[in-house]
Amino acid sequence: MSVYSRRSPDTGAPWDPETALTHAPEYTDFPSVYLNGANVDVPYGDRQTGQYDIYCLRSADFGARWAKKQQITKTDAMDLYPAAARDGSNVHIVWTGKEGVMYLHSVDGGATWGPAACLSEKGMGPFIAVAGDAVHVIFVSPWVGNRATYYRRNPTGNRSVPAVPEVP
Repeated sequence: MSVYSRRSPDTGAPWDPETALTHAPEYTDFPSVYLNGANVDVPYGDRQTGQYDIYCLRSADFGARWAKKQQITKTDAMDLYPAAARDGSNVHIVWTGKEGVMYLHSVDGGATWGPAACLSEKGMGPFIAVAGDAVHVIFVSPWVGNRATYYRRNPTGNRSVPAVPEVP
């Protein structure tokens, strides 16, 4: 299984031919897509190492050309269901990992990443959005015995530079 791209330069009439973005020897799965201006981010799961790891493809020109894939995670467990959100050079990725719902933030368009953070030890299938400085994540978790949808918010998580505390 591979991830394919198909784009239309004029809102859907006509479409360019399909282009394979991945060529994994095993399974490439769980892709998602996020658009922000001309930037296109496609995180996906890939079993090249024997376990599912998260990779990401990026395009800065509406999907006309794609940068080399970037491996986001490298664990001995299955990392699944990635989702991304971007605001300028801030890129956020969440996924389901061995530790639960995981999160990464890049302030330089995905060139480098901060440390991974666990948002919930019990959770799966996260989605992420940004609005202004705030980062919003929803996911499913059986915390109370029944599956329920949970929400996490970081009101300043989308800042490129940490906020400077005010001096009294």
